[in-house]
Amino acid sequence: MTKTVYQQHGQHAVILLHAYTSTPDDFTGLARELTKHGYTIYAPTLSGHGTDDPADIFKYDIEDWLADGREALDFIRSEGYERISIFGLSLGGIVTTALAMENDDLASFGTFSSPVMISDRDDISGQFKQWFKAGKVEQGLSQQAAEQEATQAIEQLKHVTQQLNEFKTDLIPAYKNYIGDIFVGQGAQDQLIDPEHARQFVDELKQATVTFKWYEDGGHVITIGAVGRKLRVDVKEFLDNLG
Repeated sequence: MTKTVYQQHGQHAVILLHAYTSTPDDFTGLARELTKHGYTIYAPTLSGHGTDDPADIFKYDIEDWLADGREALDFIRSEGYERISIFGLSLGGIVTTALAMENDDLASFGTFSSPVMISDRDDISGQFKQWFKAGKVEQGLSQQAAEQEATQAIEQLKHVTQQLNEFKTDLIPAYKNYIGDIFVGQGAQDQLIDPEHARQFVDELKQATVTFKWYEDGGHVITIGAVGRKLRVDVKEFLDNLG
């Protein structure tokens, strides 16, 4: 079931956009930390995510997820918030980056383990297949039938990846002109995307004020566990220190 987390605690609103195949649960700890210190949190579920059928994810694409992000921004503005920061994990970070490039009034934005550059070392197929198969088994399919559908889904995933790369190809030239505060977080042990995305992204941000955090023990989902606890402190400090 889809859900939206909305917790009003202060005048600075923070929008959180989750990873591909995931939900706002990615941000449970971070949201708790920020609300405790007076930040308002808004974390929507991206289209096609958080449903009973994993195949629903293929009904949507990056343009839909970008529309979800725009809708989140519009909603928070309609609630009267003028000071807004937006962060995203993995796919969510691609969306937040695109939103930042078209909204120069944001207080800040940030990416966590986000493939905002292009690399042939990214490979989420193994994790995706496991997730898809588990979802189909939960629907009631046999292991064999679920395996077959998951294998077929990998072919569809290739189209998603191709479209994302085309989207990023158009987006990347804007990085060098962005002026603003950016938080970039990346785990060195990321097995799903090339960790060097983060360094390359920072190099492209010629005019931005960048806070770059490299988590040596971090995997892909750096918002949870021991690394997640470090990230929460770093993000809060970043937000507290904005001009």
